[in-house]
Amino acid sequence: MEILAIGAHADDIEIGCGGSIARLNYEGNNITGIVLTKSEWTNENNQKFRNYKTVKKENEKASKILGYNYYCLEQKAMNLSYSDELVIEILKIIKGKKIDMLFMHYCNDANYDHRAAAQICLTISKKVPKVLVYNVNWYPSFSEYLPNLFINITNTWEKKIESLKCYKSEFARQGKRWTEYLKSNYIINGMKINKDLAEGFICLRYSL
Repeated sequence: MEILAIGAHADDIEIGCGGSIARLNYEGNNITGIVLTKSEWTNENNQKFRNYKTVKKENEKASKILGYNYYCLEQKAMNLSYSDELVIEILKIIKGKKIDMLFMHYCNDANYDHRAAAQICLTISKKVPKVLVYNVNWYPSFSEYLPNLFINITNTWEKKIESLKCYKSEFARQGKRWTEYLKSNYIINGMKINKDLAEGFICLRYSL
């Protein structure tokens, strides 16, 4: 199976579906990961976070751990917007690789770039047989994220965390919160399918 995962920023794929990507890679599937932005950003105090050259190396390392082929479309972070040019660029990849499954952002995420990425993915996903929506944000939104499809990642949880540790500055800043939030959710998800740990997704489409 040809699988595509799309994230707005470096580490979104790892957070949102990293365990599933590692499992699907182990099972022999071909996986492509597209990061839409350079992931550099500045906060309200004019404090700069992340450097693209560093982030790109970190993302390349993380992608090798999980087993996906990494591409970055080098859009500006915190200012991602829908464009026909961007859609066409991704559609060429989907057509060229004959993508069977897509992992994408949640459309009601509290982060603007994540919502923009979701809108792009909704457009490019029309002819993809299987579309699964992941969540990477713990902040509330107008619509609650309610997963209805679960993938057992008991055996790939450590791979997921190993890939997240590649993003050194972000893991130093957020790693403890990431780990606690993700594992607590995955324990609950796992209980729903009688497994130890599971990533949860909203199934937008699953055609067999």
